[in-house]
Amino acid sequence: MKYTKIILILFILCSTLLPKAFAQTPTPADDEISPEIKEKVQERIEAIQESGSRKAAYFGTIADVSNSTLTIESEKGERKIKTDEETDLIGEKGQAIKLEDLEIDDFIIALGYLETDGLLLGKRISVLAEEPEPAETREAVYGEVADISGEEEVISLSSLKDEVTYEIDVTSKTTIEKKVDDKTEEIDFDEIEIGDRLAAVGIKKNDNGTITASVIYLIPAGAETAEEELTPTPTAAGEE
Repeated sequence: MKYTKIILILFILCSTLLPKAFAQTPTPADDEISPEIKEKVQERIEAIQESGSRKAAYFGTIADVSNSTLTIESEKGERKIKTDEETDLIGEKGQAIKLEDLEIDDFIIALGYLETDGLLLGKRISVLAEEPEPAETREAVYGEVADISGEEEVISLSSLKDEVTYEIDVTSKTTIEKKVDDKTEEIDFDEIEIGDRLAAVGIKKNDNGTITASVIYLIPAGAETAEEELTPTPTAAGEE
């Protein structure tokens, strides 16, 4: 009897988490397992198989909680998450919580199985203390200096590829380089002038065009493009 219960519990867990691996595994034969339990296990397996579900994750802010379904607002639009008695709900401090403990505007991460209609069958839903900040994006821009703020060390750079104007924020960690007599040398911020062409590489943290520069390359007069200036010229083998 003891081993029968252990086998049944393992079977239910594995059937839920690894449906493909157990798609053709027969239920344990034992007269002491009730027909109701067998039927429930079988229905669970068939539901997962028929839905063509696959592992997925949704994350966003809760907009609605209706019965056993959560509606969240994510970066990709509205998403719905279905919960059941097997869904693990985890609070901000790692504690087990109930569905009624969830609140509108809670930021959650839901792991589960994606069904054919886009509904996520949630297996584990975690509430975060706060929404994580967007990942930083590295940008490389090339243009002409339109304006300079010496006090704040900010450069307004008009892109030569489109009509966008970028604000280049220069910090103590920014390296500014210029090619002088075929050698690359570091220069100071105050050596940059309006009308200079430069390429800036840095981190774009928001959508207003501001880039915190890690490196700035001042393009000498006569160089047609930043790519031409920044791309090293190949030499023949053995040439010094």
